[in-house]
Amino acid sequence: MPEAGSERLDSWKEIAEHLGRDVRTVRRWEKDRSLPVHRVPGGGRAAVYAFRSEIDAWLKGQDGKLSGDGHGDGVPASVLTEFSPTASLSEGLLSSTRPAVVQRGEVAKRLGLRRRVWWLAIVTFTVAVLVLAAYRLWLHGSEIPIASARFSGTELIAGDDQGKVVWRFDFREPLNLPQDLPEPEMVRVADLGPGRRQDVLSFAPLFWPGRANSPSDALYCISARGKLRWRHNFDERPSFSGREYGPPWVDGPFLVTSDQPKASIWCSARENYSSVSMLVQLDPDNRLLAKFINWGHIWVLNRIHGADGLFILAGGISNQCDCAFLAVLREDDISGSSPALSPEFRCDNCPQGQPYRYLLFPQSELTVPSGAAYSQLSAIREDEGRIWVGVNETRVPGLDNWKRYDLSDSFVPQSVWVSDQYWALHRQLELEGKIHHSVEQCPERTQPQPVRMWSPEAGWKDIKVPVVPVPR
Repeated sequence: MPEAGSERLDSWKEIAEHLGRDVRTVRRWEKDRSLPVHRVPGGGRAAVYAFRSEIDAWLKGQDGKLSGDGHGDGVPASVLTEFSPTASLSEGLLSSTRPAVVQRGEVAKRLGLRRRVWWLAIVTFTVAVLVLAAYRLWLHGSEIPIASARFSGTELIAGDDQGKVVWRFDFREPLNLPQDLPEPEMVRVADLGPGRRQDVLSFAPLFWPGRANSPSDALYCISARGKLRWRHNFDERPSFSGREYGPPWVDGPFLVTSDQPKASIWCSARENYSSVSMLVQLDPDNRLLAKFINWGHIWVLNRIHGADGLFILAGGISNQCDCAFLAVLREDDISGSSPALSPEFRCDNCPQGQPYRYLLFPQSELTVPSGAAYSQLSAIREDEGRIWVGVNETRVPGLDNWKRYDLSDSFVPQSVWVSDQYWALHRQLELEGKIHHSVEQCPERTQPQPVRMWSPEAGWKDIKVPVVPVPR
């Protein structure tokens, strides 16, 4: 180090220390920028000296040319022009009375750190964008809309509108497809909310009668990419008059409602060896919201607008009277059980609650003579503001022999229509000697039909429903 106050600098090292740079940079400045450096005669290229005053005058004459020149540490010009052993660095970078050589090194470190922080922020942001894009792709699933789904072997196969396979889902168990429930009724492409517009709900028919330890049917929710979201197993054990009923449960109709604050899945199942069935309400994540237990099998579901709001209607067969039934349930609370005509049909452990209405439609005089054991509610409709239900009176294949009951918006029967084919079958049974009066004399044509209706306010009461004559 030169002596304090010495005007002369006697080596490249002393010159570099005075400038706060390394020797390599100072040598380059001497070559490229005419830094005032003198050589000792006969001392070789390494024997140099300089004067502080000349160096300082040269430095001020650069006027910022040395800032960020692509070499060295890139100290700002304001630092160089204010060069002094006790100067304070400007621009808020440092405030210190340390020697400039120490200040410049610290500035360089801070600027390098700042660059690294910016690069880290850019990389982190880019990775976050890519992760978010991947998540959204996973969340929304396939962009190919699913137009159909069918069972094959142990698989459910989803296809687009061109018939091309989108995905296959393997249940890994043999499927027992029922003959009395059409395959399309067992599969739904459902809108279950954001990111769940193309979920597929499928009732997998896993139960095989007579097979030991055969499982109950189960409801599956499969994503738009063919991945299992959840499986709902039916293991309820309701009790009537001290007798427990339960697994195995087999598939029934189900529907999805998507226009609420959150979508709901309404799914029915029936006990295979008895007359009990149930309707459960699930949320999109398979949480049980409500449950209704019925004595008799549920075969049809629909959602209907009534005078007091929205209702879920369930219909099928009531084994209390071997006749068609209709349960009218408030959508915001379906919990409860079917009202009993006598104590043996009262549920012991069912959820608390009552239906809004419960109707039993009389079995016709054609039902038993035609070979059927019961009549069955097979349709629930709301057409142009009119609510009606259809009842099949026989099980004659290909014969549309229903009765149509029109209901008020509070679900009270108003009138009944009888199909032409009903009367055609009536005449056939007359010829076979199974019915002993003519169509013209038939009480079902000439007299009001007795429908039994239950409500929380009045209990059971009989309603006489007028028959609407149909021109022959």
